[in-house]
Amino acid sequence: WAFIDFNNAPNLHGDPEKWLCETFVESFTLENSGFDIYEEDNLKKLFSKNIQKRKGVYQALKDVSPEKSALQKAEDLSKWQSSYEELAFGICDYFRGQKAEPVIVVMDNVDRLDLEGQLAAFQLSLWFMNKTRSFVILQMRDETYERFKDKPPLDTFKTGVIFHLKPPRFLDVVKRRLEIILDLLSEQSDEVLSYEISSGIRIRYPKSHIGEFLKGVYVEIFDNRKNVGRILQGIAGRNVRRALEIFSNILLSGHLREEVITSQGIGAKSLKVPEYIVLKILMRTDYKFFNMKSGFVTNLFYVKEEWKSANIFLLSEILFFLNENRKRQGEIGLEGYFSTQRIIEEIQLFGYSPDDIKSACSWLLRRELVEADHMNKTRLELSDCLRISSSGWIHLRLLSERLEYLFGILPVTPITDSDLSKKIGAFINLENQSGYINSAKQREAVELFHKYLETKVSIYRRSNPFFGQENTGSTYVIRQIQNALNFSPKSRRSENLLL
Repeated sequence: WAFIDFNNAPNLHGDPEKWLCETFVESFTLENSGFDIYEEDNLKKLFSKNIQKRKGVYQALKDVSPEKSALQKAEDLSKWQSSYEELAFGICDYFRGQKAEPVIVVMDNVDRLDLEGQLAAFQLSLWFMNKTRSFVILQMRDETYERFKDKPPLDTFKTGVIFHLKPPRFLDVVKRRLEIILDLLSEQSDEVLSYEISSGIRIRYPKSHIGEFLKGVYVEIFDNRKNVGRILQGIAGRNVRRALEIFSNILLSGHLREEVITSQGIGAKSLKVPEYIVLKILMRTDYKFFNMKSGFVTNLFYVKEEWKSANIFLLSEILFFLNENRKRQGEIGLEGYFSTQRIIEEIQLFGYSPDDIKSACSWLLRRELVEADHMNKTRLELSDCLRISSSGWIHLRLLSERLEYLFGILPVTPITDSDLSKKIGAFINLENQSGYINSAKQREAVELFHKYLETKVSIYRRSNPFFGQENTGSTYVIRQIQNALNFSPKSRRSENLLL
């Protein structure tokens, strides 16, 4: 076995063959420590074909001087050993030929490259497979395969039968990673641990309770509460590392008080972590208030200062258009992907300038609320195609009707009404002074914000009849906020304990 991590790959459009062979040799040496490729006898085995080709030269030298023949063979072995390509080819020839054992090479993390990188990695893997006759496993995004399966280089392997290895459920992967972490904790932790709660009481517990607590949090968040699990999974997307980072932030955040952990330890049958607590942690992590760098969530009503024609509905309009058309084929023949130019043509009807729309699309791409067909998160051209990501869907469809989210984004949402800003600022100041604000006060602040948005839509509609029509992003988010006000509880039981 050998593993090639393409996260560490150089420019794949230059001369990457040497890097691939060098990485293969290093990985093969690490994964197959029982075979030392640099031993003299093993070198002769690896380069037996090369030696056979120069058999006549060695024999001629031997007729003159056996010492010269041996010296020449040693020099050739040294030259071949110093070439990573020769060494990689020799390893595969020996194990595949003389030992009749397959050499399996895993091209890892190719799916994390952008579109051009994935195609270049496929071409490079094809070169290595042809040179070594090894068995190559390569990960590739579904979108890349479907888009280019009839074009070079992917059409090389077009057959009547396609095998698709379905990945495991996202939650199962997180659960398995958690089990590994628990095993490590049991090996490395002290037998008895302790922590102090806000009242000053010190709690002592055996290390076995760590696993019980982590499993309790996992079950409560991912298994028992459907919407919370969907939100976390949607924000993480396909990135398991990001999911684990979110999970660890929930455990370590100061917004999850020690009393919650203690309640389970002193006899509570299950751990209770309300949805609004999880949302607060996702938005604020270790910060007191939400900001654009504080957590894993984005403000749907964000406006950059340089967007001259934009208002706080621009991001919602873009996401709404992509969401409404996610089942339709775009310019490249894939469902949900539409060119930046097409998005501009659709959204500029509401009065936004093309430059502002393009800049907003680029900003959404960096925030991972949309995905580009080239899988790059920083570059965006007019011909590039975008679709709404799972995180963008979660923001538009779920977070926009959650009271905790709507109140949390208010400190960083631009509001042009100075009187309203002061009123909302008073609610934020109340939380700042007391460290807590109840759901009733949150409702009051969000109601003010809701009325402000309705007023803004009416004003914009006077100058542009297309703005604020029934099937648009602005009316959709206003309706979502109304849903949050209609269905959110007037108050939350036990929230003083949890906060």
